[in-house]
Amino acid sequence: KVFMEVMSLLDKWENDAVPKLSLENSTVEFVGGVKYKVPCSQTLKLTNSSRVPATWRFIPKLEEVDGRKICKKWLSVSPNFGMLLPGESIEIVLNGFVTAEVAREVIAKVETLNDIILLRVERGTDYYIPVSATLLPTCFGASLTELCRHLYPFRATDSEKEVLAVKLEGQIKQNQLAYPKELWHLFNFLWLYGGIHERGLFHHSIDKTRRDFSGSEPFEKERITIRTCLDTGYEIPPPPTCSVHAVATTILELLQSTPGPVIPFDFFPRVDFDNVDMSSYCRKFLEQLPSLHQNVFIHTISFLRELLASENIVYNRLTPGILAKIFGDCLFRPDEVPLNNRPQNSSSGGFDFSQWLTGGESSAQKRKSCKSQAEHLVYYFISAEGIFT
Repeated sequence: KVFMEVMSLLDKWENDAVPKLSLENSTVEFVGGVKYKVPCSQTLKLTNSSRVPATWRFIPKLEEVDGRKICKKWLSVSPNFGMLLPGESIEIVLNGFVTAEVAREVIAKVETLNDIILLRVERGTDYYIPVSATLLPTCFGASLTELCRHLYPFRATDSEKEVLAVKLEGQIKQNQLAYPKELWHLFNFLWLYGGIHERGLFHHSIDKTRRDFSGSEPFEKERITIRTCLDTGYEIPPPPTCSVHAVATTILELLQSTPGPVIPFDFFPRVDFDNVDMSSYCRKFLEQLPSLHQNVFIHTISFLRELLASENIVYNRLTPGILAKIFGDCLFRPDEVPLNNRPQNSSSGGFDFSQWLTGGESSAQKRKSCKSQAEHLVYYFISAEGIFT
């Protein structure tokens, strides 16, 4: 009997020496869904319910490919380690932010926002905490094809779809648009509210984005409003609520959020432009593009050409070089071009640039040349006479 009492007492002391945490919630749920590029957060309260200090930390799960990640890339946990004295509590903040990369994966159904984070207590128990969230439907991250297949706004309700179906009856062939409606609304906004006369449109717009990168500035709030309007189908509020600069950056963002560029990598210009007839090359280049990509490219270039019309550059002070640099990156994404793959399609004429891409030059030099090729082609399209006639 005495032995049993001693063993019981030792067990009690041993149990009392084990650190334990109590969690206010066993799961974390982002109620209402997560919006594209809108920061959100949830809290998780930890309390040391034992009689000894508890050292804790979030650790990667065994199945994680990258052993340093404790959660999916759309999530961050702060703080992710610490120590609690007996009876002490702390609130853990789980911050969520869906980037274009994450949105592409979710829309393509190769990934979800749901996760399980693993909390380890030193000399104690591991806690598996489920995190559940859904991405609210959005046009950002969808492919050009997917954008055209959505006849209605991505977040439209059933009743709204019924109303729109009546309006669109007989106007759309084969249940697919020829051009993304979201891009049309954005460019149309610039037409309606004097964007073509706005000084530094696209050029100064990007500078504003960089200055307001914190996401807390009014300019970023304008962009959130614009994205919400595109996804819900509501009209974008006119200036000063939403400026033409905010709309201009949203155009760039939408074009860059698609899984692939407007100009597919197979059609990336791989010729020496110094040794080709640019007029015939550009015509052939356009003819080879898939029809949807061709429509988006021509519509975008046509708007840029309008910006550079003599009666407009007096006000907007733009040059072909400025726009070619911005839209060379946006439409072609030279930083993402596979350097070691030969194209399935190649516009003939002149030196085969793909042979150079697979040569012995450094990756940095190849990237620089790719950017130069993209800018050169855009420059010609927006400045040459009679390019679409």
